[in-house]
Amino acid sequence: MTSAIAVWRTVGGHSRAAIGATALVIAVASFMSYDRTPPFDLSEGEIIPNKVRGGEPITARWRLTVLREASYSQTCTREVIDSLGTYRRVDEQERDSVLPPKENYIARSVNIPFDVSWGRAYYRQSCCYRIDGISLTKLFPICVRRPELPFDILPSPKT
Repeated sequence: MTSAIAVWRTVGGHSRAAIGATALVIAVASFMSYDRTPPFDLSEGEIIPNKVRGGEPITARWRLTVLREASYSQTCTREVIDSLGTYRRVDEQERDSVLPPKENYIARSVNIPFDVSWGRAYYRQSCCYRIDGISLTKLFPICVRRPELPFDILPSPKT
C-alpha cells in the first residue's frame, strides 16, 4: 500500500489529471452499460388480420413484459415492407412522460397504403426510449427494432 502512495506522490499534476479523467470515463461507461434496459420487452408478435387489401387496417399485437417501472419518452416508427421490398412508413409517434402499460399485451393499428404490391409483406416497428429523471438515455436513447411480423396483402378486386 505504501508503494502505491509513493508512486502517486511522484506522479506529476498532468498525469494525475489524466488518471482522474480515465477513472471518470470508466465510471460513466459502466453506468451507461447499466442504463441500457428498455422500459419493456415485446415478444410473440402477430398481425391481425393476417390477410388484408391496400387501404385496410392491420393491428400488430405483442406480448408485453415490463423490465423497469420508470416513466419514459418514446419515438416509434412503424413501417410496412411490401412484396417488392418497398419500405413505407405508415406511422410515427412521439409520446412524453408515459409509464409502461399495466396490461400483459400491447396493440397498435395502422392502415396499409392503397398502392402497395400484393403478396407477402412485413410490419416492422422501431422505438427509441429516453428514461425520465437522471439518465444518460436523454443523450443516448435506447433504440430497439422489433422482429418483422409477416402478413399477406391480397390483390385489389377488379373494378
